[in-house]
Amino acid sequence: MEGGEPTVLENSEGSRLTSSIVAITKSGERLVGQVAKRQAVTNSENTVFSIKWLMGRKYNDPEVQRTIKSVPSKIVRASNGDVRILLKGNGARATGHDHSFQWSLQGRSRAYGA
Repeated sequence: MEGGEPTVLENSEGSRLTSSIVAITKSGERLVGQVAKRQAVTNSENTVFSIKWLMGRKYNDPEVQRTIKSVPSKIVRASNGDVRILLKGNGARATGHDHSFQWSLQGRSRAYGA
């Protein structure tokens, strides 16, 4: 709040918008937003984008099957039939919820300095 008015905070790059892109580097560092987007060309298998709309869908859903063909990250079936993203660099498996959580953490850390 500034002067009693709500304010949109800038992210670490100075922008008021943060892309919903999350990446894991070979060293295990998590990148979010524009930083993740910039390195997607050289680390496409470990860069996740356009995943939030898959949340709540099962692996066998036709939309999921179409997405599998159009994204560089590996989408796999979880034991319960849900969608998981397999990150090649460190073998981690994550859901769309996990990536959205990482994205929101960046905003929280900027807002609260945590």
